[in-house]
Amino acid sequence: MEYRALQKHIEEIVDKETEGIPSDVKVPRPTVSYKDNVTTISFDMPNFSPINYQDAITTICEYYKRIDNLEEHKLKGLSMQAILENNLKDYHETYGSSSIFPDNESYDQGIHTKIIISGGFMISLGETHKLTMSKKGEFTNEEIDCMVNFWKTYAVAKKNELSIEDKLNELGVVLHKDNSEWTWDRLVGYEKAKIELQETIVSPYNDQDIYNQMVKLTRTREESIIPRAVLLEGPPGTGKTTAARIIANDSGVPLVYIPLEKIMSVFYSGSSSKLSAAFDLAYEFEKAIVFIDELDALAGTDDGRIHEETKRMISVLQRRLDGFESKEGILVLGATNKVDSFVAPILNRFSRIITFGLPEFDDRTALFQYYAKQLSEDEVKILAEKSADYCCRDIRDICADAERIWIKRIKDQQLEITPPGVLIYQKALKHKTPIKAK
Repeated sequence: MEYRALQKHIEEIVDKETEGIPSDVKVPRPTVSYKDNVTTISFDMPNFSPINYQDAITTICEYYKRIDNLEEHKLKGLSMQAILENNLKDYHETYGSSSIFPDNESYDQGIHTKIIISGGFMISLGETHKLTMSKKGEFTNEEIDCMVNFWKTYAVAKKNELSIEDKLNELGVVLHKDNSEWTWDRLVGYEKAKIELQETIVSPYNDQDIYNQMVKLTRTREESIIPRAVLLEGPPGTGKTTAARIIANDSGVPLVYIPLEKIMSVFYSGSSSKLSAAFDLAYEFEKAIVFIDELDALAGTDDGRIHEETKRMISVLQRRLDGFESKEGILVLGATNKVDSFVAPILNRFSRIITFGLPEFDDRTALFQYYAKQLSEDEVKILAEKSADYCCRDIRDICADAERIWIKRIKDQQLEITPPGVLIYQKALKHKTPIKAK
């Protein structure tokens, strides 16, 4: 697009996007300049922060996905993918003086990133959070879209006013502030695990003073016996996430839920910075439980190799779990389906491992009694005997399937509404494949 047409086009976009914004709210307007056949668009991004860094890179990557094959766009001889995966670790660790391309330039503070793309299109993010896009010749419509996305996200939106919950959501992390409905009766069966959870996690976390006093009376060297990190291990659907919500409720603190697979960027790099940012936000609470789900995502490949970004995520967890970058009042719970897939440096940071195996006969009996209260004691025992390979979630699903089967029959045959009998539950069980077997 020709320079003057571009200038007018940008002004029209800005006028439209800022319609209705109060006059006392200042929105940086992009400026367009043209010199020596180079067109430049620049604007301030006062709401940009390290938490947003990976999202900014993703915006650029999405632009390339739209116009061509990512691998064909070279940045200093490497693809965008290679740059993200190999050259961001300094930034992740410092949030500061590093840049994707040092380019013989040095910056003592702040963020500076210069991305030079073949074809003359350059994006530069300075330490003052001023974004500059320049190109010899005319900008394409796609390049203009890329700029507009940055401007709308970090110049128009008032990111500085976001709550902790909103900032966590941006990272793919969920904040559960109210866990009042999550009581111990939600975790049916598992009596041994419940006692262990209450005695080794809930009691020390809630009554820290008496535990600290005991240490002074017994230990030669004063050290905390309150667990900082506990690992919940067991097959999918056995109640690990439910247990985390219950512990948060019992402790009266918010639960910061980090599903590792979800926070891993589509371009993978940047996952470690997101994980670190999630911890930083959790630390803004005086007390909280950080629940890291899907820790299996950190396991290596079948041949033992570990991706570079996975190593960086492991490094973040090591620092957060071993006391160097941990915070008093923050309890970390981890969940994994298979503890033997763990890398030793992470496993050793957990002070306790609590196992949630497949429910035993008495647990399965209690589960069927919970989800099918109309059945007799003998009937639930029949179902419990036939469901030895099923987890808690399986049994809940079987009961829901039985209810749906019975409702369909009531509707089809216009029957009186009654609860399903044991034969319907047996039919549902027969057609249900255990999660573990999938």
